[in-house]
Amino acid sequence: MAALTLGACAPSVPLAGAQADAEGKQFQPPSAGSAAAYFYVSRAGDSFAVLSGKRHLGTIGSNAWIRADLPAGSHDLGCAIDGFAFMTSPAARNDPRGNWSGETHRTFDLASRQTYFFEIGVTAAPGSITCTIAEVAASHGRTKIMERSRAIEVR
Repeated sequence: MAALTLGACAPSVPLAGAQADAEGKQFQPPSAGSAAAYFYVSRAGDSFAVLSGKRHLGTIGSNAWIRADLPAGSHDLGCAIDGFAFMTSPAARNDPRGNWSGETHRTFDLASRQTYFFEIGVTAAPGSITCTIAEVAASHGRTKIMERSRAIEVR
């Protein structure tokens, strides 16, 4: 029931223009020393803040994706369910703790000049809703990116 309530209030996220969307869907390899990470949401109705450590990379909904070029190496990638508060509340954006509801982090090793795809989802249990992040196969990730529009990344 809580997941339904969450999805019902999730807003659309700001989308990038058609040119930026088309450029990202070319899946150009990242430059030397960097890895490309594509993120998308697995189910309709939810929106999430995408994080690298405590750095906000962007906010995505079921209709959107983002790409982040990150330095090669180990990264603490995560997500937070409270995308609505993050987008609308200056207090949430400036919270030095960076702890939004349902926040999850996992460590991923990203190799130079490689492209990775991550699916953001949600799990619900009595009294608890948590976002999930999982790496998916490139073929599956590309298909999901092609079905969605590019969101505006945080620069």
